Amino acid sequence: MKKALTTLTRFVLVGVLTGSCHDDGMLIAEQIPPEPAASTSALPPVTETEVEKAAVRNLLLDNCGSCHAAATNRPAHSLAGGPASEGGGVIADIGDIDALVASGLIEPGLPEESSLLFLIATGQMPPEVSDQSRISEKDLRRLEKFIVRLDPPSQREVLGILRRNCGSCHSADRDRSGIAIDDIEDLAALVATGLVVPGDRDQSALYLSVLDGIMPPQGAPPMSNRDLARLGGFIDMMP
Repeated sequence: MKKALTTLTRFVLVGVLTGSCHDDGMLIAEQIPPEPAASTSALPPVTETEVEKAAVRNLLLDNCGSCHAAATNRPAHSLAGGPASEGGGVIADIGDIDALVASGLIEPGLPEESSLLFLIATGQMPPEVSDQSRISEKDLRRLEKFIVRLDPPSQREVLGILRRNCGSCHSADRDRSGIAIDDIEDLAALVATGLVVPGDRDQSALYLSVLDGIMPPQGAPPMSNRDLARLGGFIDMMP
């Protein structure tokens, strides 16, 4: 049976933290002479990543900017009372994504190891003493996927993770009777059977079985937290 997990639930289960817009409408208008080519050719194209970065910057400013924005009247202060790697570094501008990465609050490609996401998911930020409400689950997932997109797992990397952790039983070159998955590296088959739901790790039985400790089976070495995080991020990024 499928189940949905919140980002916070995954943080608790995994325990890893230690220490385009698209419009399908059609515009119908009278014929209008096109703008001169020179007016647009000089402008650099805006990438999807830049659009998402701007959206996440606004998300953080809307939810955390009253304390951690460059324009706030309060002195620059930390997100938590600890070393910088645990979110204790001074954050003068929560909208400066590059600074969040440089300080270690965001670990590109690894939301589970990103202190900023951990503090938000566990309700430590925004703090109860502030007048800010909790960040919605939808916005939390958007931030999580954005962190994955900063250093997305490649298919080659994920196939290596699956081979290393599951290949001893689920490999095309092994004869194992009674094994439901013949080839763990056949992504198309994993999707076709519903074991992987592209774009949603929380609905993917393959990811959940590892997260819950069902796979690899008892007696086999468990998948590392980093491998699980990369697998989940890859599933989230699948079209």
